[in-house]
Amino acid sequence: QILYKVAQQLVAGNEAAFKNIPWPNLCTVVLDAWATSGEEGAADKAEALIGGMKEVSERTEGKAQPPSIIAYNTVLKACARQSASGGNAAEAACASAERILSELEEKAGIARNNDPNTDDEECEVNSVQPNQVSYTTAINSYAKSGLGKEAAEGAERIFRRMERAYESGCSEARPSVPSFNAVIDAWVKSGLVRGPIAAEEILRKMIDMHEKGIKDVEPTVVSFSSVMNGWAKSQQDGAAERALEIYQLLEDMREDGTITATPNAYTYSILIDALCKAGMLTEAENVFNNIVKNYADDQSNPKPNKIQATQIMDSIAKSGDSAAGVKTEVLLTTLERLYEKYEDKDMRPSKVSYTASINSWAKSKSFEKARKARETLDRMIEAYKNGNGEAKPNVNAFTAVINACAFTQGDILEKKDALQIATNTYKELYSSDYGEPNQFTFATFLRVCANIIPPGEQRVSSMKSVLQQAANQGKVDDLVLKVLQNSLSTDDLKSILPCPVTNKMLTRKDLPAEWTCNLDAGRRKGRQGNRIKRKY
Repeated sequence: QILYKVAQQLVAGNEAAFKNIPWPNLCTVVLDAWATSGEEGAADKAEALIGGMKEVSERTEGKAQPPSIIAYNTVLKACARQSASGGNAAEAACASAERILSELEEKAGIARNNDPNTDDEECEVNSVQPNQVSYTTAINSYAKSGLGKEAAEGAERIFRRMERAYESGCSEARPSVPSFNAVIDAWVKSGLVRGPIAAEEILRKMIDMHEKGIKDVEPTVVSFSSVMNGWAKSQQDGAAERALEIYQLLEDMREDGTITATPNAYTYSILIDALCKAGMLTEAENVFNNIVKNYADDQSNPKPNKIQATQIMDSIAKSGDSAAGVKTEVLLTTLERLYEKYEDKDMRPSKVSYTASINSWAKSKSFEKARKARETLDRMIEAYKNGNGEAKPNVNAFTAVINACAFTQGDILEKKDALQIATNTYKELYSSDYGEPNQFTFATFLRVCANIIPPGEQRVSSMKSVLQQAANQGKVDDLVLKVLQNSLSTDDLKSILPCPVTNKMLTRKDLPAEWTCNLDAGRRKGRQGNRIKRKY
């Protein structure tokens, strides 16, 4: 309202107003307020204010200055802010950004130069010219819009206009690192199959321009990492190899002095994630070992952390590798030594780290895997007692040890040792404050009994005891029943179950309610847990 009154005074020819009121600065302040407000329709109001500034300038025959490039760029800033809202607001903001940019190009004489059917002409020297900020902000309007294909294609379309403006003689419109990175980001977030390919093409164009000596286009770690992320998230065949290739390109260019960018923690996290998901676990281990080595050489380099190591360990545990236990133990030991050396909590193994190692032993085919799994649990308990609160054992860790025992292979002595380890671990969980056994613990210990104890009275007696403990806690589920039915005869089942036993597979619905009363609560908790980001 104040601005409107000032405009009225200027249009009326009030000389005091021209002399005492800094009209352009006042307009820019209001424009910036709209641009940063985040209010609905802010971009439209900022654009309308630009229109008002032009009208006042025309009606005062130029005595009131027309909008400057700063004013126009502030409107574009408002568009970029609004586009982040997504949906219809984003579409309107992107359209406004293109409209403002077209006006700037027309004022600078670039519109004709953007027409491939005309000859290049230099920008008019005294005009309001779009610059790096103008184009990059317009690109960001699309890049941040979340409009998928439209966002990526719109961002690249603006980028091409920027290139043509620069080639036609507008030096202020030279493509810069932020403009390249904004287009890369738009393609990475597009969700299109060709998204990572298009992002990589932009990166390689950036590299080509830099190697030709063009200023301000040296690729940064953000440039490389964004393209790597595009490949990593694409889930396309060969995506991990392409991410690794981009990483290697970064390293090669850094080593030969072509660029100053160095990988950061985000770069390594992207790469390790991609390699793990692709099953390229040896490569992932090599990357992590390089991080450890580089940090030991120079602690200004990105530091290794438990998230990286634990993700690799978890992937190894699920890989089916017969040497999984040995490999994860090496990584776990590395984490323990890193924490001991640097006393950095980001390097401190967590309960997920230890449990991943235990699971690796459980799924391996190694000799004495039950004992190795138990030794890892003992390390976990010791770490917790020594002050590592993140390593507090839980039911999952104890159950994983019991699972290692359940699938122990070998001679009678090894199986006997596994049975003893499973029994001790089971009893320890019961008597500890680390948590209560759940239905999976009971089912897993029943497997120990079924796989190790020969058929006969001892097996029946042992399984009956475990079943009764599960029933007392209301944690007999379908898995517990399945293990029982696969391990005992019909007559034996009839002697320990409170329901009729036939040839059909039993379910928890066949059991008394008190035997299953705590299962639903456990499942609800599990579903909630799936929505919570895993903490390493």
